[in-house]
Amino acid sequence: MKRIFMSVIAVAFAILALHACKTSQAGINPVSALQGEWNIIEINGESLVPAEHQPFPYIGFNPEDRRVYGSSGCNRIMGGYMLGSRNKISFGQMGVTMMMCPDMAVEQKVLDMLAQVKSFKFENDNILFYGKGSKPIAVLGIKPQIENLAPVAGVWEIEKINSEPVNVDPRPFIELNVDEKKITGNAGCNRMVGNILAKKDVVRSIEFSNIAVTRMACPNLELEGKVLKTLSEVYTYSLTPDGKKMILLDEAGLEIMQLNKNIVED
Repeated sequence: MKRIFMSVIAVAFAILALHACKTSQAGINPVSALQGEWNIIEINGESLVPAEHQPFPYIGFNPEDRRVYGSSGCNRIMGGYMLGSRNKISFGQMGVTMMMCPDMAVEQKVLDMLAQVKSFKFENDNILFYGKGSKPIAVLGIKPQIENLAPVAGVWEIEKINSEPVNVDPRPFIELNVDEKKITGNAGCNRMVGNILAKKDVVRSIEFSNIAVTRMACPNLELEGKVLKTLSEVYTYSLTPDGKKMILLDEAGLEIMQLNKNIVED
């Protein structure tokens, strides 16, 4: 009898949990939830890595007139979208500027993906786009906003990781483009690209997210692994008075990376 009673309770909790989940999803207003700018970080399960000096692809939603805008990774894009029941979404014919870039592969992937989108859903802090199948064809992450990061813009060589000198030539480096909210560089073997985020309520805040790397095979990937892991733990920064050395710290305030500014002389 006790087992039957416990089974009934378990079933009841499961039903309540399912109802709560449906109620939570039903309570989302897709029009307002889509508002803002979203980086396109994956297409068909592969991380997007734009070519050097090309912008990260993103899409922005303007719910007032059901218009979208953004970047395909090379050209600016603009168009309209339609919402239906059960998170159905489709994009009309997208307008694209006609600039030529060294690498057009990412742009083509983005445009092909947008033409296939049939529906979407929210998962954690991301948007998942779906086509005809059950697997997402794209993952989008909120495009971070930048506040007061001009002093850290530029190219920085990684001198130390967790107090250990980086004794390789050339050294891995990062380049911070605060206007585009983008980190690029070389992790020791592969090129990397990701987003920069600064929290308004944290002094000297800087974080790196959605870092993707190329997949070139190298004899020793240990250093690259350390670089990527350390960058994912960054929470704040400090600069020397002359602005030529930057210290990156984790959330506990511990120094985890030291970098020197690479100043190019004319």
